[in-house]
Amino acid sequence: MKYFILISLLLIGLDCVCQSTKMFFDKDHKPVEDSTKARYYMLVQKLNDTAWTAIECQTNGILLSMGTYKDEKLQMQNGLFTYFGYDLPRDLSDNHYFFYAEAIGSFENGKKSGDWIFYNSDGLRHVLSNYRKGQLTGLYQSYADSNKVLAEGYYRLGKRIGDWPVYDKDGRVILTDTYLDGNVINTVRTNPDSPGSVLTKEKMQDARPNCDFKTYLANEIKKVITKDVNGQLLLQFVIGKNGQLINPIILKRLGNDVNRSVGVITTKSCTWQPAHMGEDTFDQVIYCAININNSIVIVNYASNLQDVSKK
Repeated sequence: MKYFILISLLLIGLDCVCQSTKMFFDKDHKPVEDSTKARYYMLVQKLNDTAWTAIECQTNGILLSMGTYKDEKLQMQNGLFTYFGYDLPRDLSDNHYFFYAEAIGSFENGKKSGDWIFYNSDGLRHVLSNYRKGQLTGLYQSYADSNKVLAEGYYRLGKRIGDWPVYDKDGRVILTDTYLDGNVINTVRTNPDSPGSVLTKEKMQDARPNCDFKTYLANEIKKVITKDVNGQLLLQFVIGKNGQLINPIILKRLGNDVNRSVGVITTKSCTWQPAHMGEDTFDQVIYCAININNSIVIVNYASNLQDVSKK
């Protein structure tokens, strides 16, 4: 079943309303007393002197997240968190949203820690990453639609290290990038039908758009943002072997109007030249940073998360 509603979670949240405190927040997530000025609200329940659990929603009832905070003002995340995505019903006359767990992971003293798993709306695992004190450290895996590993490797202090193999649909290695301090120092393309054979040692050419992708995305984002939206949105998508942009996932959220629109805007952009090495093409994960400051939108993209996060 493509869509699934987290009924048990919602029932628990509703059941706790009578025991919980309802807090309201404006568009910048600052507390407000007047609920008519709120953009979000949280149902907060005190567990003990160092733990408050909260369910966060938009004022229109859309579920955003739930997790545990270390302080009463809900400024420091500490413990397991679940972030939710949602899909519209197939029948648009139905006003119910279909929620799903989009990302699950833990915080320690306000910083990401341990395993973080991202899912698509079908409930299939899309990305597995590991964090230590807020930095990517340890195993990282991306998955194809079949939930099979597409590519994997290790991070150390936010930078890729060692060998990062790419697999075909049968799980056989077709390409291996070797990283040193976050930079590719060697690329080996292999023949999966002949184990141990090396076809070429060269650098794979990254996917590139058949249009001015940065300008297109910046102009379209400007149409859906308000002047008070500032910050960075981090997006991941895949350029398939046919040059189509697929599977957009938000890794770092911003204003909700942008969050709702960016996936559609991105997939409606132009086709790309797929990543290739010689005559062979490959699926490639691309990371895109959208920086917004006083209605100025700057877009950057790269095949390395570390590279695009710095821009």
